[in-house]
Amino acid sequence: RPEEIWIDVGRRCSHLTVCADDARLVEEWPDWFCTTERGRIARVPDQEELVAFDWANADLQAYMLEWALAQVRDYDLDGYRLVVPRTEVPNWARAPHGHASASGLAVLRLIERLRQQLKSFKSDAALLGELTGPAYAASQDFALDELPHHMFIHLAIERVLPAELGEWLAEHAPALPDGAVRACF
Repeated sequence: RPEEIWIDVGRRCSHLTVCADDARLVEEWPDWFCTTERGRIARVPDQEELVAFDWANADLQAYMLEWALAQVRDYDLDGYRLVVPRTEVPNWARAPHGHASASGLAVLRLIERLRQQLKSFKSDAALLGELTGPAYAASQDFALDELPHHMFIHLAIERVLPAELGEWLAEHAPALPDGAVRACF
C-alpha cells in the first residue's frame, strides 16, 4: 500500500497529483515529479512538504493506473472521486514532453484509461469528479457540481437576488455537454 500517496484528504489533495517530499517514490523515481526551471523537484506553493507528480511520465501513469485498479479489485471499491487541484505546479522538465502544461494535460489521458479499464472488469464502478468542462465530461460518470451550492449560499447571505441566481443557473446549465450527469449537494 503506497501510504505516502494522499488521496482525498481535504485541502492537501490534488487528485493524486502530489505526495510527501520524504516518500520513497521521490528517492526511487525522481523523474516522476515536476521540476523547477532550475531542475529541482517542484514543491507545492504554501505546502512545501509536498511535491507534484509529472503526469506526462508514462511510467508514472502505468504505475498509478495499476495501483488504482488493484485497489478496486482488492477492496471492492465502487470507483473514485477525482478532486480538483487547487494549485497547479508547472513542470519545467527538459524531457521531450517538457512544456509547462504537459503534465496537467496528461491527467486527461490517465483518467480516460482508468475509466475504460475500470469499466472492463467492474461495469458498475463510477468516477465522480469535480473536473468540469467538455474535456472532462467524457471521462467521468458524474460531475460534482459545487458552484450552484456556493451560489445558493450567496443567495442566503443576500449577496445575490433570487432573479440573479436564476439567471446564473440558466447560464451555468450548458457548462457541461448534453447528457452529462451532475451531482450537486
